[in-house]
Amino acid sequence: MVNSATTVDRRDEILDHAFQLAGEAGLASLTMKKVAERIGFTETAAYRYFSNKDALILGMVEKLGETLLVPIRRIAGSVGTPEERLERMLRHHVDFVLRLDGLPMLLIAEAAATGKEELIAKFRETLGEYVVLVARVVSEFPAATSPVRPQELALFLMGIPLSLAIRRRIGADPEIEERVRTDLIPFIVKCVTGKAGGGGA
Repeated sequence: MVNSATTVDRRDEILDHAFQLAGEAGLASLTMKKVAERIGFTETAAYRYFSNKDALILGMVEKLGETLLVPIRRIAGSVGTPEERLERMLRHHVDFVLRLDGLPMLLIAEAAATGKEELIAKFRETLGEYVVLVARVVSEFPAATSPVRPQELALFLMGIPLSLAIRRRIGADPEIEERVRTDLIPFIVKCVTGKAGGGGA
């Protein structure tokens, strides 16, 4: 009998290879058979961990959600000014999508195109928590900083890593990506806090 620790390890191994295959050739080419072959499993063995391709993609989305959110939760609750924490949250999100070559965008597109409710619900849950955590940090800024509500600002800020994910899928530009990390994110945070200006503060 397979113990639970081994099952978790095997599931993670399968998911890691599924990410690699999807990143190389897209979700359309991702099959249980190809994943099994890459690991050295039989296809039948792979089905013991994921009942079908839909279950595999759902597992990918769940793992991506935790990979994104665990550090975001930690940063949101850590010490430091809200400006420092917001910069760290945005940099983590940017690094997350770049490390995965924009793969989360493919999964979002798959969910939207297929209309699979379980997949859409998982994305909704992950992105909903992300917005709440970012909004919580934004809400710590002075009340007069912006007429826009924290959750609306959080949605706007989420667009920075998402736009980079799209850009990465159509062709990486390391110079732009690095400037987003080092220049754009601090500038946007200063705008949000009302500290951006021609002469500086």
